[in-house]
Amino acid sequence: MFTDLLQNVAEAVNSVLTPKNSVLMIIYYQNILHYIKPSLIHIIEGHLIG
Repeated sequence: MFTDLLQNVAEAVNSVLTPKNSVLMIIYYQNILHYIKPSLIHIIEGHLIG
């Protein structure tokens, strides 16, 4: 059931991703990245963006 939810969210995000659009996602579950293929990732750790 949780996997279905991740897939539904990923489909919605992927549907709006175009070369002219971008999406900012703040995630705690790394598993969603199995369904969304980001072109750029920033990681925040210890209040610093890397």
